[in-house]
Amino acid sequence: MSLVLVALLAVAVLLLQDPGRLPRLLDPLGIRLRVAGTPTAMAQSRPTDPGTSAPSKAPSSLRTPAARPGTSPSASSAAGRSAPQRPGSAQRRSHAASAEVTPAPLRTSRSARPATATRSTDATLATETQPARDSRSAQDTESEALPPIRDPEATRLPAAARPDQLARAAGRPFALDPPLLTFGRAAADGLEQRGSAFYPYGTTAAGQYLLHHGIDISNPLGTPILAVAGGEVIYAGEDVAMQAYGPADEPYPKGFYGRLVLLRHDPTLDDAAIYSLYGHLSQTAVVQRQRVAAGQPIGYVGSAGIALGPHLHLEFRVSGNDYLATVNPDLMLRPLAGLGVIVGRVADPAGRPLHGIDVGLYALDAAGGERWLRQTTTYPAERINPIPGLGENFVFGDVEPGRYVVAATPGGGRLDAEVRVEAGRASGILLKR
Repeated sequence: MSLVLVALLAVAVLLLQDPGRLPRLLDPLGIRLRVAGTPTAMAQSRPTDPGTSAPSKAPSSLRTPAARPGTSPSASSAAGRSAPQRPGSAQRRSHAASAEVTPAPLRTSRSARPATATRSTDATLATETQPARDSRSAQDTESEALPPIRDPEATRLPAAARPDQLARAAGRPFALDPPLLTFGRAAADGLEQRGSAFYPYGTTAAGQYLLHHGIDISNPLGTPILAVAGGEVIYAGEDVAMQAYGPADEPYPKGFYGRLVLLRHDPTLDDAAIYSLYGHLSQTAVVQRQRVAAGQPIGYVGSAGIALGPHLHLEFRVSGNDYLATVNPDLMLRPLAGLGVIVGRVADPAGRPLHGIDVGLYALDAAGGERWLRQTTTYPAERINPIPGLGENFVFGDVEPGRYVVAATPGGGRLDAEVRVEAGRASGILLKR
């Protein structure tokens, strides 16, 4: 009897150490026993009805985004287990997560940023409510890369490298090669089509606002916004944090444009791609990868993002879809009917552009008297780009034909010259000590 007790105690100890031994001990006797907690039992306890079985892959809305290069999968999984979000934030966060999957190409511009402050690329995924128009998968879309961004410094060639068009113009109209002055307007006839003269490209409105990388066109909330030329929709949706299309190193790095449309156009400038960006929209009217025609509605005026009221922020970017690759829209847009453009440079004796100089535009009457019309400021040394090969540092767009004086005050002394404006053309001027 004692031997039987000892044997039973020994078996009990073995089973406590490995419960899976009991089915194996009883199997030769033809006895089938399921022990809870064993791998065999757990496998057998799973539902076998296809209608109730767990899916082989989680729904796309619940999937955890892949880990970024340099992070462990566990870190990505932790992100998927974050606390519940407020209503309306899920979509923004999901875009941010997808944007982290594929790092943007290395920047080549002079203001390089850490790799974590990546900017948007053509590989931006469509919003959840705006699927891609072609059959390419999301993985294929993410793997696409934007061509390298041209170094803006490389476009600033010395005056001796090519003929100085502004010096040769000497206040007279001259020819600008297409696609300059060929793009249409972003609003229909009868609406405001001109940018604010108070806050032109490359200025800060006398220090009141951030350096302006585009122009602001004010129209009522909900006014249709038109494509300035034919091309492809690169992005249409929210200006999300991890794929910011606005400034990444200024006071408002997240959602600067609120809601935007970005187009890549068919024309090129010196074989470089041309993009137009439409910011602060109340609603978009196109989806990613959609082909659009010039004059086609692509969205509606709003005040999303950092905006004081309803208006369109219009940008042109050349050679790279980047906040630091902008050029002056007034040199891309076709002048309004019957109007012209004044383009110029304020320079030192060696011909180098002078930065942050106030420039005034004055109408000349028949007696030679001057009447002040508007004012701008020459481009800063960085972050704002002249047209490659032109080298301007100020522009007055949509000017009535006639005689004008352009005056600047570098170092306190006045520099001025007379300019003649003709409809549909650019007039060039160089103010140089």
